[in-house]
Amino acid sequence: MNDLTAKQAAFVTAYMENGHIQHAAIKAGYAERGAHVTGSRLLRNPKIAAKIKAMRQKAENASALSMTEAVNILAAIARTSRSEFARIRA
Repeated sequence: MNDLTAKQAAFVTAYMENGHIQHAAIKAGYAERGAHVTGSRLLRNPKIAAKIKAMRQKAENASALSMTEAVNILAAIARTSRSEFARIRA
């Protein structure tokens, strides 16, 4: 993960999975005692913050496509006549 140590990369991955600072720090191999403080410090690291930002942007772009698909499906359902809907439901 570009310029990150193995522990930092593990923290980023764990943080992106669960969004919990303390759990991510522990999962990445940092000590349980003070894990919240360590996680907070890691989030302020510019390299880590940039990686998390990039990963969030990538996830948002991927979900935007599925959001568009969902809107298209809902629009198709809204345009479906009741008789067609009843046939699908049965």
